[in-house]
Amino acid sequence: MRVFQTGLLVLLLTSDFLFAQGYDLRFVETQNDGATLRVTVQMQGFGGAYNLGASNLQFTYNSTALAYNGFTPLNFSSAPYLPLTVTSSGNILTINIVLLPPNVGAPVSSSWMDVASITFTILNKNARSNLAWVSAGTTAFTDAFSPPVLLSQGVFTSLDSSLPVQLSLFQGQATAAGVLLVWRTETENNNLGFNLYRAGSSNNHYIKINQKLIEGAGSSTQSRNYTYLDDRLPETGLYNYQLEGVDVNGYRDAYAAIQVNVESRVLPAYFYLTQNHPNPFNPSTAIQYGLPEAAHVRVEVYNLRGELVRVLQNSGQSAGAYELIWDGRNSNGQIVPSGVYLYRLSAGHFIETRKMLFTK
Repeated sequence: MRVFQTGLLVLLLTSDFLFAQGYDLRFVETQNDGATLRVTVQMQGFGGAYNLGASNLQFTYNSTALAYNGFTPLNFSSAPYLPLTVTSSGNILTINIVLLPPNVGAPVSSSWMDVASITFTILNKNARSNLAWVSAGTTAFTDAFSPPVLLSQGVFTSLDSSLPVQLSLFQGQATAAGVLLVWRTETENNNLGFNLYRAGSSNNHYIKINQKLIEGAGSSTQSRNYTYLDDRLPETGLYNYQLEGVDVNGYRDAYAAIQVNVESRVLPAYFYLTQNHPNPFNPSTAIQYGLPEAAHVRVEVYNLRGELVRVLQNSGQSAGAYELIWDGRNSNGQIVPSGVYLYRLSAGHFIETRKMLFTK
């Protein structure tokens, strides 16, 4: 039997980033013979005794490597709960824990408790399982007696020992300078580095926010802490951040998203125009720029013959960070041919041009 790294910390977060009560979740592999993968989902309480209310334990997996085959309830499936069920949708499995009202739930032990045994058929034993905890919502776990216990979306586990990173923490906090992102690895195996992606409340399209790969530790068995300041936020509101690990062979593992609420806008310290993302792109791409002061802004797209294709922005704007989406169409609404295009920002005395590649 193999026990894999702690799956997911369930945290009660405060504005000061303090830990309180919560749960650890993990997978325990009990069978892996090349045809069948069977894991036991376990839960452990920490930070004080309290009861588990109605909850949804949700996780994802690689549906090209595994096919869900069934489950056996092992706990939380009798009074004061309704019989435990599992909901399968695409590559998402949800263990449904339903409380019988008016009961207040059962206590969660400080030692590991078996929740359910999940069985998969192995479709491709050479692929990665990518078993990973995700959140069904900020109140996916509910403390029956006190404020909700928030389900952190940032810590994964996988049954693949070859994965480059064992991640134990991923958090974000709004500061006066921007959103400070913090993550910690317990071990790294041939880890080249990390990318960070962000999606906003008004635009759910994820864009990469680091210009260069954030260097990893390579191979290490020591804990390592990382930080990144996102100081180019186009607006206030809720932002989702996702961390991606890249190993030396080019494999990429995306860890579950965290959400950060930004209540005040951060002003850029200088004019800038970022590389569009994604690039190459189809059907659309995001272009970001920043203004440290108010200016008349013009953002244009040209082809390599120097012909104007589209004007994306042409107006006065106040200081701040901005984002534009180009959908690969010209000013007549027609989709442009595949190829390299130039986008240009003119803001006051600042002018910068970059290249992007549109593919079909």
